[in-house]
Amino acid sequence: MVLKKPIVTFLLTLLLLFLSCDDKTKNEVISDNNSYESSISNNTQFLENDGIKLLLPENFKRYSSAEYEVILKTLTKGKILDLEEKRLRHLRNIDGNHYIYFDKASKSTILVNTIPYAPILRKNATSILADITRDLIEICKISKQDFSKVTGKYSETPKAQIFKSIHKVFDKEKKNPTRYLHEYYIAFPKDKNLIIDINTTLEFDFDKYLAKIKF
Repeated sequence: MVLKKPIVTFLLTLLLLFLSCDDKTKNEVISDNNSYESSISNNTQFLENDGIKLLLPENFKRYSSAEYEVILKTLTKGKILDLEEKRLRHLRNIDGNHYIYFDKASKSTILVNTIPYAPILRKNATSILADITRDLIEICKISKQDFSKVTGKYSETPKAQIFKSIHKVFDKEKKNPTRYLHEYYIAFPKDKNLIIDINTTLEFDFDKYLAKIKF
């Protein structure tokens, strides 16, 4: 069993809150095993139902689903709001646990899901990126903006298999025209998978936060 495509699709729909797009990037994956040791924030969050400590950038705070749904209603409305509420219900109901973090100042969201273990293989990395790109294009039929792929990478260590992608999305009509969409799929053999979805106006290297995950 490998990462299920419906999970990828539902994670990506957060773009509808802020963005719309049109892209012509290639689905190329760069394998990468670099580590990051530079200074990062000490914003430690506990995934209490999974026994995991996760570091996040400053100003991200934990929200319940009910609290976040209130925030959603201030960010969007109509069909987009309906789709996002449906997506969040799906994420709450999949096998595993769901955690929500939000930065009010930048209106940035980090969603974390834990699911039962399924391997993420190097040979499947390109197809995962293709799924993400295809779903972004579909989402962009509803909205109308531009996006470009920043990176798509696969890495593997004795402790984890990691796939990540980052896309940069442009909206010339908004006050903050650029947002970054990060998708991380992490498989910890004999344990569980961690899925991290980041939608932000901030520029930061989340890889160095991943390096600090503790079980």
